[in-house]
Amino acid sequence: MSKGREKLHKVIFKLYKQSLGYKKIHKKLVEKGFKIGKSPSTVDSIIKKRIKREEFLKRPVFEEYRSFDIEFYKIKKEEF
Repeated sequence: MSKGREKLHKVIFKLYKQSLGYKKIHKKLVEKGFKIGKSPSTVDSIIKKRIKREEFLKRPVFEEYRSFDIEFYKIKKEEF
């Protein structure tokens, strides 16, 4: 990610943690001169993707598998 995008994301989440909605965040970013899409939903998308990514990375990593069974089935061919 470029330095400009990192700064943008930091500002977005700083404002998000202050309990601002995505529309108000978008408005403040435009006022401050950030290059962001015309629609406030771009900010909403950034927030949702970041939260989803953080939740995924917080999941525990399983390093071993235990207690599983493998079953084999024999298929009989019919003779013609």
